Amino acid sequence: MTEKPEALRLTEEGKPVTFLEAIREGIWEEMERDERVFILGEDIGVYGAARRAVDRARAGDGVTLIEAITYRRLGHAQHDNQSYQSREEIDRWAAANDPIDRYVGALLDNGWVSEEEMAAIDGQVEEELDAAVEEADASPLPDEAEVVEGVYAEGPVNRPWTHLDPPDPRRA
Repeated sequence: MTEKPEALRLTEEGKPVTFLEAIREGIWEEMERDERVFILGEDIGVYGAARRAVDRARAGDGVTLIEAITYRRLGHAQHDNQSYQSREEIDRWAAANDPIDRYVGALLDNGWVSEEEMAAIDGQVEEELDAAVEEADASPLPDEAEVVEGVYAEGPVNRPWTHLDPPDPRRA
């Protein structure tokens, strides 16, 4: 039997329902051409959705909104100690919804891979990680100028008006 999604179980336990209104209009923006993707945030498919969004943006095909429904395992901000949630609830949810564990479970449950094949894959991944760590440890540190090279776009960036610095009130 398929397990009910976490959101349905919480609703059936009498917890409130939150409704998110995503308004399809923006000030001076044409949002109809924007791509929208709805995914479960704990699904390994997040990677594919993000990759397609980045490729689409780099090709100049516009904005992609990815709405990932998930559970906040850390506080809202540094000042949030999450006293409204028990540590047991957070740990239980994290253990049951790890994206890699869910993916491996789907592979095994559907017969797409055997336990032996998974063990071989795990062994290969461990070897690759060990080799990468050894290479990184043996490598010299980069020059300071190289550290940020290629991380952000080069040259001037045209920011939308919503991200511009506020006007100086002394000059108004």
